[in-house]
Amino acid sequence: MPYCIFTGDNQTVIDCLRGIIQRPWEISNAFGFANSLKPSLEYVVFTKVYRLRNFTAHNLAKWRLACNVHWGRVS
Repeated sequence: MPYCIFTGDNQTVIDCLRGIIQRPWEISNAFGFANSLKPSLEYVVFTKVYRLRNFTAHNLAKWRLACNVHWGRVS
């Protein structure tokens, strides 16, 4: 069963991905990747995680960007 859990610290973005509110046109392009995956997955969850509770993931994302690592495993 293919599944994906999307997390974020912005409630507006999470609500847009869930289809609860309409996407503001200024950020509509940012949803392309997540929405393109939805048809190929059986189970998709969009959930808000407060930044303080998501400290490790937030710092890992900053590190990957700083090191120009965009895809792959982190050893």
